[in-house]
Amino acid sequence: MRRKSLFAVAAGLGVTGLAALGLFSGLFQAGTATVTGGETREGIAVHGRWTIEVRDPDGTLVERREFDNALATQAPALLAELAAGSRTSGIWRIDLAGGSGNNPCAGGASPCFIVETAAGGSGSTFPTLTVSVPSSGPNSAKLVLSGTATAQHDSQILLVRTSLGHCDPTVAPSTDCVGSNMSFSPMTAAVLSPAVSVVSGQQIQVTVVITFS
Repeated sequence: MRRKSLFAVAAGLGVTGLAALGLFSGLFQAGTATVTGGETREGIAVHGRWTIEVRDPDGTLVERREFDNALATQAPALLAELAAGSRTSGIWRIDLAGGSGNNPCAGGASPCFIVETAAGGSGSTFPTLTVSVPSSGPNSAKLVLSGTATAQHDSQILLVRTSLGHCDPTVAPSTDCVGSNMSFSPMTAAVLSPAVSVVSGQQIQVTVVITFS
């Protein structure tokens, strides 16, 4: 893999330096790896920690849920394409879904989508997502996704995902890899048990912290 391609993709994700190496090595978890001299070390791993807070319109906390997620089945192939330069990285999205016909947005017809501001949004899409890699504090050198959606239907959140947009390699990252040029693929996902209940009008505040070790 070419070093230039690796760090170009990392820049599109808002990740630099050693965190970039963790991103592209860690998401291909190999468990235990044997190295020269017979020494055995644990492979690099990725961890996603979610916090969901449901609040009434007046700000009253109704429920707070913390949990971990798993790497989505589509993610390794996409990350390989990004690292090889055969896809361009775009923007991030958080998906909050319920059962068939009982989603938290669009009167139950659609999941709630929390996207970065560059994507714009209306209806069931909320352009409130921020993506950062803090240089200090408890989330230093971690990839942090944070945003808010408003429930539009009395429902339950059963499935959550982080998804990453991507484009053909001829499309420039950040500025052009948005809108109709871009497709989304799931990166991490979790099924909630029990589900998180929401009522129309409640705020759903989501933070996902992705770490590499």
